[in-house]
Amino acid sequence: MMKLIKKYAETPWVILSSVALGILTGIYLPNFGSAYASISHFYLTLLEMCVLPVMTTAVIASLGHLIHNGQTIFYVKRIVIVFILSLFSASSVAIFMTTIVDPGHHLSNNALDAISKAILNVQDVIASAGSDQPLSLWQFFNNLVPVNVFSALSNGKNISVLFVSILVGIAIGIQRTDAAKHTLNVIHSVFLAFIGIIRWIMVALPIGLFFLFASYFSQAGSGILNALYWLIGVILCCGLMMMVIFTLIISYRTQVPLFKVIAMLRQPLMIAFFTSSSLATMPTTLNALQQNFKLNENLTSLVIPLGTSFNQQASVIRYTCVAIFIAQIYGVHLGFGAYPLLIITAILAAMAGSGLPGIAAITMSAFVLQPLGLPVVVGIILLTIIEPIIDPITTMVNVFGNCMATTLVIKRGDTLKTEKKLVHS
Repeated sequence: MMKLIKKYAETPWVILSSVALGILTGIYLPNFGSAYASISHFYLTLLEMCVLPVMTTAVIASLGHLIHNGQTIFYVKRIVIVFILSLFSASSVAIFMTTIVDPGHHLSNNALDAISKAILNVQDVIASAGSDQPLSLWQFFNNLVPVNVFSALSNGKNISVLFVSILVGIAIGIQRTDAAKHTLNVIHSVFLAFIGIIRWIMVALPIGLFFLFASYFSQAGSGILNALYWLIGVILCCGLMMMVIFTLIISYRTQVPLFKVIAMLRQPLMIAFFTSSSLATMPTTLNALQQNFKLNENLTSLVIPLGTSFNQQASVIRYTCVAIFIAQIYGVHLGFGAYPLLIITAILAAMAGSGLPGIAAITMSAFVLQPLGLPVVVGIILLTIIEPIIDPITTMVNVFGNCMATTLVIKRGDTLKTEKKLVHS
C-alpha cells in the first residue's frame, strides 16, 4: 500500500495538481491562512531536520571511498576540475544574464507590492537562516572554521559543517586500514537511513505543497506569480543557454553531430523533465552514454552518480539569479568584489544542497544571501514559489550538464574501451 501511495505521490501530475489546488484554495479561502501556515511549517521543519545529517554523511562517505581507492585518484582530480569549471561557468552565465536583463528593475509598483505582501505575510512560515549583515571574502573563509564542531552542528552553521565534513572525509579516506573501511560503511549506512526518512516525508509531498501554496496565496494572492515572471524568464534563459553550450561540448568531444546529440539523449532528458528528479534519470543516462555514445562503462558509472550529487549547475543558476534579483529590488549595489563571493557561495550552496528534495535544498540559499547582506527569508520564499515552475527545465540542465562533464572527464582513448583496472566506489 505504501509503495502504491509513494508511486502516485511523486508523479508530476499529482504534484502539479496539489500546487494548483493549493493556489486556488489560498485565493478563494484566505480566512484559513494561519492553519495553512502551521501545517506547511511543520512539513518544512521535517525536511530541514534531515539537511545537516544528509549533507555531512554524504560528503564524508563519498570523499572517503574515493580517496581510499587509490586507482581512482587520477580521475578524481579530473572530476574535481571539470565540476568546478562547470559550476563556475553556470554562475558566470547567470551573473551576465541577470545583470543584462535587470529583472528587478522591470517590476511595476503592483508587482513590488505583491512581492512585499508575500514576504511580510509568510516570513514566519520559513525561518531566516541568520543575520543579514554582509561579510567580506576574508570573513567568509574565516567563518568556515568552527570554534566548536558540536556547536556548529547544533546551531545549524551549514558552511562550517560542510568544511569539517570535507576534512573528515579526506582524513578517513587516506587511511589504509580495515577500520577506515568499516567507518565509511557505517557513515554511508547512516546516510542511507536519512535518505529513507526523506523518502517517507516525500510521500506526503502533495499534502505539504498544497498547504504551503495555500498559505502563500491566502496572503499574497495570484499577483505574486505575475510579479516574478521576469525572474523566472531569466533563470529559464540561463538554463537553455547552458544546454546549448553543453550540446556543443558533447558534440566536439564525441564527434557526434549537434542534432544527433539531442536525439541520443532524448530519453534521459524527457524523464528529467517529467519527473524533475536527477536521480530518477540516472539509469537511462548511463545507458545513453554507454550504448549510444560508446563511452567507458566504468568511468561513466563513476562520474554520473558524483555529478548528480555535486555538479548541479541549475542550482548555481537559481541561487545566483535570485541573489542579484533581490539586490536589484532592494536597491543594494553589488560591487565588483561581491561577484567572486557570489560565485563561491553559489557553488557551495549547490553542493551543500545536493541530494536533498527541492524545497529542503532551497534553504541552502542562506549560504549565498547572508554573506552579501541580503534578506535570507526573502530568497527562500521567492525560490519556493518559483520552484515548481522552473524545476522541470532546471533538472534537464543538471542531467545534460553531467553528460557534458562525463565527456570532459573521460579521455579520448577511453571512449571505445573499458578499463578493467578502474574500481569505483
